[in-house]
Amino acid sequence: MTHEELDALPETGGFGYREEIRDGIKTRIPVMNPAFALWQKPDEPVSVLDSEGRRWMIGWANGIKYKRRMRDL
Repeated sequence: MTHEELDALPETGGFGYREEIRDGIKTRIPVMNPAFALWQKPDEPVSVLDSEGRRWMIGWANGIKYKRRMRDL
């Protein structure tokens, strides 16, 4: 899996953010990403590292492939 493919996957679980303009200033607002069980297809990677060394779990839910950030070791 390339870094571009990983970046393109929607994220589930953990915290993310959205950006809003407040008082004329771009502000990041933390949000909780929805979390649900992911399953893996046979012979697919379950865990990958991005270019910055962060671990991600890859899996499927409702026919959509997702990524979930894993805790650092």
